[in-house]
Amino acid sequence: MDRKEFDNLDTLEQVEYFNKKLKENLSISKICKNIGIARTTVTDRFKRAGFKFDKNKKCYKSITNELPQKSDKSNTFVTPSERTENNGNIISQENNLNQIVDIINLKNDILELVSLKQEIKNTIEAVKKYEFKNNVIDIPELKIDFSKMTGQIKNRSFKVYEDILKKFLKFAKENKKFKQQDLLSQAMLEFIERYDK
Repeated sequence: MDRKEFDNLDTLEQVEYFNKKLKENLSISKICKNIGIARTTVTDRFKRAGFKFDKNKKCYKSITNELPQKSDKSNTFVTPSERTENNGNIISQENNLNQIVDIINLKNDILELVSLKQEIKNTIEAVKKYEFKNNVIDIPELKIDFSKMTGQIKNRSFKVYEDILKKFLKFAKENKKFKQQDLLSQAMLEFIERYDK
């Protein structure tokens, strides 16, 4: 039962509802929380109607020993200050409930991320490896511009570091379609064009 349904009952029915729930071993606070009403509102309402909580019997009893007769008239009194307070309580409870739901959702998201931690690490590593492989500058196809290779072929001896010479000889072996003199000439030409200002 919610607050609206509870407020539509007359006071005697409200008392009967509370006594029924108290027999089910629910506390007054728990019943109020389930309905969405402040405990003080219920206590004041029942007291005005002539009911008081009997701690020994754990139920509401009539103070006058006379049960009020059911009537179609509502005996609920609305005081503006109480209504404002209750509205504030309802809004506050809704806000608290929304915050709790948000926290639970956030907790579930975090737990999901934690469970996916290793998978996320593996994915990041795979992306890094892929980027590393693809970040290598694409080597353009080796072309020798024979239109710039003019004049006579001259002999010249150069001193070259051993490891560089080994790399060059390996490169020349892998590109047998070109003569070593053409590869050296193209390399020198590109070096000059790049750095000669």
